[in-house]
Amino acid sequence: MIKLLLVCLIACPFIVVQACQLPSTLAERQLYIVVDQFYTPDNPKAGKVTLLQFFKNGIEQITLMNNQVSEGTYQYELLASNVALLSYQLTHGAEWTISKLLLACDTSIKGKFIYSQTKGSVKPNIRQNTGSFIMLKQPKF
Repeated sequence: MIKLLLVCLIACPFIVVQACQLPSTLAERQLYIVVDQFYTPDNPKAGKVTLLQFFKNGIEQITLMNNQVSEGTYQYELLASNVALLSYQLTHGAEWTISKLLLACDTSIKGKFIYSQTKGSVKPNIRQNTGSFIMLKQPKF
């Protein structure tokens, strides 16, 4: 019930304004995320750009300002055609970060997100942020 309410609250404004569709899978995709730029102690990654690369069996996160790479696992669930929930776990040395991104698209390649971290190596280790994303297919070399 709560999940349905959350989908309605997030998805309904986007359905009226813009028709878009998130993919059914993230395998072989790239997600560039930019955390809203207003720095506070609760938003230590403000204005930073991160690349999430998705493969069939895992995820790789690259922080573009310092090329720090983390790897892990993910689960992706399409809640509505324009809303999805991405849950992922990344290793940072011996520590794990556990996060969720609620994605809502504006167009077929861009949108907004709500980030929730429930465990992490960057303090505060429990926090929420918002931001924008661009989703692309991974280039073939």
